[in-house]
Amino acid sequence: MFGLGVPAHTQSAHTQSSPGTDSDITLALEKAKLHLTQALKDMQMGNSQAAKMQINMTRQAIIAAEQIANSTMICTNVTNQGYCATTP
Repeated sequence: MFGLGVPAHTQSAHTQSSPGTDSDITLALEKAKLHLTQALKDMQMGNSQAAKMQINMTRQAIIAAEQIANSTMICTNVTNQGYCATTP
């Protein structure tokens, strides 16, 4: 109905890389999307308590994605051109 359909467990060769990579951020955001989708379903069924729990889990997954991004990105400036590289 809202175009938020995501398979329950999707993992490609790209998402099986080392910890702290873009794929980890993607997985955390996909988890957030799944929880938000479930919260919408719970609200449509009139189960506000379950929806509240799913929204809290959505928030936690988004925070996890932010923490991954903040802890793995090192931004440097070379010849006045900024770029970011992930830590080894």
